[in-house]
Amino acid sequence: MNKKLIFGLILLGISVLNPGCKHEQVNGKSLYIKYLKSHIRK
Repeated sequence: MNKKLIFGLILLGISVLNPGCKHEQVNGKSLYIKYLKSHIRK
């Protein structure tokens, strides 16, 4: 039922656990927030 939400959490976890690039981390978090907002609208 919440596969999309779980997938979003996995993406967020990857962006947080990956210390390679802070810029990518910020993009991952902002993309996750946009993803949540679009998911809530639908």
